[in-house]
Amino acid sequence: MPPHIAGGSWAKAYQQAEEAAKFDPALGHLITSDLKRGEKNNAAAVSELRLAAQDAAGSALVLFRVGSALLDPGYADEAHSYLVTTEHRILQTIFQFPITSIIVSHRPAALRYVDRVIEVLDAPKCVSIPAGAG
Repeated sequence: MPPHIAGGSWAKAYQQAEEAAKFDPALGHLITSDLKRGEKNNAAAVSELRLAAQDAAGSALVLFRVGSALLDPGYADEAHSYLVTTEHRILQTIFQFPITSIIVSHRPAALRYVDRVIEVLDAPKCVSIPAGAG
């Protein structure tokens, strides 16, 4: 929201969120969630995030935004479910391209999509390649 000196107000910001929602309902909910957070109304912000996820039609970008915003204490499990769904969709999309892809992950679930795993150890310049992954 622009400062009051520049003509900004909460009412104008909410009006713009409503205008955005006409073209992209998920975006309208994301903007409204940001406004609710700015007003320190976290419960309403979380409700708007959930609505954004429903309206997202599987958009990885929206699900990532929702998951990231829910990382506040008390919503960690819900955030995790959105972020895992996002990760799954992104990896599926990446592997549709006929190119060599390098995925860096600390999560074993992400590794189920790959055909080769190279484990980088803590020691500098030490790389371990599992047997048969050649």
